[in-house]
Parts: sequence; structure tokens; C-alpha cells
Amino acid sequence: MNPETRMMRNKLVAIIDDDVLFAERLAALLGGLGLQTVIVGGGLELISVLSIDRPHFLLIDTMLNWINPYELIDSIRKNSELRDIKVFLMTQQKDFERTCDRYPDILCIYKPSESSLLVEKLREEIVKNESA
Repeated sequence: MNPETRMMRNKLVAIIDDDVLFAERLAALLGGLGLQTVIVGGGLELISVLSIDRPHFLLIDTMLNWINPYELIDSIRKNSELRDIKVFLMTQQKDFERTCDRYPDILCIYKPSESSLLVEKLREEIVKNESA
């Protein structure tokens, strides 16, 4: 097993998306790279994942029908125990750039077309955190 795969094996990625098919495909892609994944489809599950599982990364869809993703991000940032979780935003919206301007430190990707960019950025974050 190469060092990168070994580093990735210990990382948990929470996929917060109500598009089940996309979430499952993304989980399979990330799982194939050695990352652990959990798909979050509701509020109680989100609370459990954040408080018990403590993921390293959150991949949050901007079009969730059960929670406002921007309020979720703001709440995570206000919580001293959660603010170190790296957040990525995913969307199919056309005017996504305005949303990204609100969060300049968050990677914003178009789904599903930029999944390879997401994988690249996750790898970079893992390597950066492991060498810090």
C-alpha cells in the first residue's frame, strides 16, 4: 500500500446530499481511493455524524431540502469543536460564483462534472494536514 493510500484510509468524509444516487456514486469513488465515507440524509443523522463520528471533511450540497446549507456552514464555524472540519460545497446551480464569494476558503465544485477536482483537492488537504 502506498503512503498516500495509507494516509487516506483514516479519513472520514461525510457526504451531505439528498440526491441519493449522486451521493452513492461519490461515496464509491472516494471509497475506491481508500477514504471512509458516510452519506447523511437527514437532521438526526447529521447530528450523530458530527458529534460521534467527527468527519475530517464535509461535502455539502447547496440544494438540500431538509436544512439550509449556508446556515449549517455558519453553525459549524461558530462551534469550537467542529470548526476545524474542512468543508466543500457542491452544486448544480448556474450562479454558484456568488455563493462561493461568501465563503472564499471553501472549495466550490459543480456536480457531477467536477468530481475529479474534488478528489484532487481532498488529496491535497490530506497531504497538507499529515505533513503539518
